[in-house]
Amino acid sequence: MTADDPVVDGLTLVVPARDEEARLPLTLAAASRALPGLARRAEIVVVDDGSGDATARVAAEFDASVPVRVVRLPENRGKGAAVHAGIEAATQPFVAFTDADCPYDLEALRPMLASLAARRADVAIGARDLVESGVSRGYGALRRVSGQALSLLTAAVLGLPFRDSQCGLKCFRAETARALFSVRTIDRFGFDFEILVAALDNGLVVERFPVELSHHDESRVDVLRDGSQMFRQLWQVRRRLRRGGYRLPDGGGPRPA
Repeated sequence: MTADDPVVDGLTLVVPARDEEARLPLTLAAASRALPGLARRAEIVVVDDGSGDATARVAAEFDASVPVRVVRLPENRGKGAAVHAGIEAATQPFVAFTDADCPYDLEALRPMLASLAARRADVAIGARDLVESGVSRGYGALRRVSGQALSLLTAAVLGLPFRDSQCGLKCFRAETARALFSVRTIDRFGFDFEILVAALDNGLVVERFPVELSHHDESRVDVLRDGSQMFRQLWQVRRRLRRGGYRLPDGGGPRPA
């Protein structure tokens, strides 16, 4: 096997999307180029999270090199719920998710999949704070400061051993993803740290990987509204963690070798 050969037999890429008819074609084109080099069989599952535009039609009609399927939620539920729906619809043994504006170079999935396939890790996540990570466009000052504050709070309140829990590129073995999302209670942006808390609480190995990020100024995140919501969700997750609410019957699946 060479460095450019597919890493795994099968991969499902989940793309949660709400009102993304304009940006989605670029994302699907990037995924269509990247996935055949990562997996021998690949598919894209676009989850239309209650869109009011032509997101579902654009996805269904896109001419990709891999199959594209659309899952439609009848009303807007939030990114966490949309990713969960995509994971449930996945047909391949590995599953990853990314944002609808595709801000991350999907080649970052290659070492993630290799680690999962070798069972060195149970959960592989992108980490924007690693020195090897790159950002090709700058964040505004408010987004940067609020992101740093959330990172510090997440580590302090939940005891996570790393700061960047919110990177929108994560990868799992499918059975592990389904087990972790089965205990998810947060539908919106806080689902990222909730899933990681559940993984660590069950003794799963979370490995972090560098990413190349091209920030989009038109991000849908409202810093004040969503930041306030995530702050409340931190304490919600902390309370549930202390009650043992994230423990899985089998600890989340097979252990790494």
